Amino acid sequence: MRTITNIYKKLAVGGLLAGLTLAPVMMAPAAHAESKCAGVETAVLSCSDDKGGESTVMWLLKVALMILTWGAGILAAIGLMVGGIMWTTAGDNANQVARARQIILNVVVGLLLYIFLFAITNFLIPGGIFS
Repeated sequence: MRTITNIYKKLAVGGLLAGLTLAPVMMAPAAHAESKCAGVETAVLSCSDDKGGESTVMWLLKVALMILTWGAGILAAIGLMVGGIMWTTAGDNANQVARARQIILNVVVGLLLYIFLFAITNFLIPGGIFS
């Protein structure tokens, strides 16, 4: 039961951080309020070429991916530092060494998954995201 509570706490903190991180991105297009896109009035998205010729959806996707990339990199660096410090200070404590190795392994797996997510997203969108 205790592990389920910890999982819920981690999900709540992750959701809060994701919401705080993506809130400015979601609010940014509000400056285009009351525009028309294909004859339909929209309050969030616009079809104008005010972002260098790309659509608002592509612009939002680029900004979201850049924020996620920075976040993944920062969290991975912190995770590797924590795991390395735990391993260095473990001494003869086998439990702490095992926990540090697990943290480092989780960081590496997380980074690999993010790299594959980024590559798949870039492959699925015609012309790539950052072309």
